[in-house]
Amino acid sequence: MYRPPARAARLLSLLLLVAVLAPAFALGPASAPVAALDAGFQDSAVTNVASPTALAFTPDGRMLITTQPGQLRVYAGSALLPAPALDLAAGGTLCSNFERGLLGVAVDPNFATNRQIYLYYTVKTAPNAVCQNNVLAYNRVSRWTLSDANVASGEVVLIDRIPSPAGNHNGGDLKFGKDGYLYASVGDGGSTPQKARQLSSLNGKILRIAGDGSIPPSNPYQGSGTVRCNVAGQATNTNERCQEIYASGLRNPFRMAFDPNAAATRFFINDVGQNAWEEIDNG
Repeated sequence: MYRPPARAARLLSLLLLVAVLAPAFALGPASAPVAALDAGFQDSAVTNVASPTALAFTPDGRMLITTQPGQLRVYAGSALLPAPALDLAAGGTLCSNFERGLLGVAVDPNFATNRQIYLYYTVKTAPNAVCQNNVLAYNRVSRWTLSDANVASGEVVLIDRIPSPAGNHNGGDLKFGKDGYLYASVGDGGSTPQKARQLSSLNGKILRIAGDGSIPPSNPYQGSGTVRCNVAGQATNTNERCQEIYASGLRNPFRMAFDPNAAATRFFINDVGQNAWEEIDNG
């Protein structure tokens, strides 16, 4: 797995920082407490949302919740708002079968002034296509504007057509680092593990872009022999390297955790294993 020289540490563990398998956890009340709570802790239900996949918070106190079937929900004023801020399923282009769907959300560091948020979701190959496992679909990273009235609009596609050939191993996390850049985790596609090491493909990678979609000047692949892969999800020539790539060699980095106490951008990647090992990588 490639990392800049200053970030070469690698950790392996059987433990995960967050859920890394199918995005099927719930925010509702548990069926029964597992154990008594320690002193100073309180167990209470916040809300109940079907098939949530990711959370993000705006500076004004709203909690954004993405759901696998394609809704962006807003929790504000101690309540879940009844109407979704966005419903991607209503447009007829979302694939939410197997591990696909609306998988990630991030809030722009300058949200207070620009009201911009970012979503990661799976798109059909055509509006009338049927979403089935082992049928090619695409993952997308796009920017939206979230109004004070809790409506997301004005989509701008930043990275498109990242292949999702098998339905699983989509990755799907979005986070901003302290460097102000947007990081996106992308899986190897399930049936194409070899792409994780191919620098002409966006699959099996951590991608890094600016909020406007441009390439940060410190990204590792720039200049001769590199191309933008944000439109096709891969380079036309397999000898070319994608400028969006920040780290490679990953299987299904479903979630990332960024260290809020580090002086610079420091994060950990939760990469899904199979029968014996899960993996945590220091980014």
